[in-house]
Amino acid sequence: LDPEEARLRGHAGYYMGGCAYGAFYAIISLLREKVGGPYNQIPFRTLSYGKAGVVGWGTLCGALNGTAAAITLAVPNADYARIINELVGWYTITPLPTDASNKIGSAGGFTQTKKDYPRAILTQSVSKSPLCHASVSQWCAAAHLGQGASERMERCARLTGDAAARAVELLNAYKRGTFAPSFALDAETQSCLGCHKDSQVGQMSCTSCHEPH
Repeated sequence: LDPEEARLRGHAGYYMGGCAYGAFYAIISLLREKVGGPYNQIPFRTLSYGKAGVVGWGTLCGALNGTAAAITLAVPNADYARIINELVGWYTITPLPTDASNKIGSAGGFTQTKKDYPRAILTQSVSKSPLCHASVSQWCAAAHLGQGASERMERCARLTGDAAARAVELLNAYKRGTFAPSFALDAETQSCLGCHKDSQVGQMSCTSCHEPH
């Protein structure tokens, strides 16, 4: 699959039905064209619930929710977990939206959507978390804008495209037999989990929410 086409479709899909819808739409629509069944039997609206971290609750970022669902459908065994883990890890440490999406957006290159989006280089931020709440809050603080700003919506549209593109890159590598996970927890998080492994579930950076101690 073409990751750059996935980036464009993810952006367009965000304005069609939100982040989870957009990410799912980007990958499944490409699989429909490339493979056909059973992907042509799966409704895109399946992931509509994931907008803004599941109907606005700010939990798992919809761009991750949608891509994870598509990866699970595309990978025929338990390897889907390894690919999703790599994608989530990438999301938490990458400045988003990426330079690639900013370049396309500032040039007015997202032609698949009729939405009048801000055509500018947008502020980048690192979430350190897969949660919508944390990701949006970090970006709003960095950009000095509220979550209702059109720039924030466009940021999430570009981020959706970025997640879809990265997911396709990982799926392509898996298909070629060259997928090699590279994400690793930082030393601080490993230290935290060493003490708290029996009282929590997850791999998120602890200090994105908690004070170090």
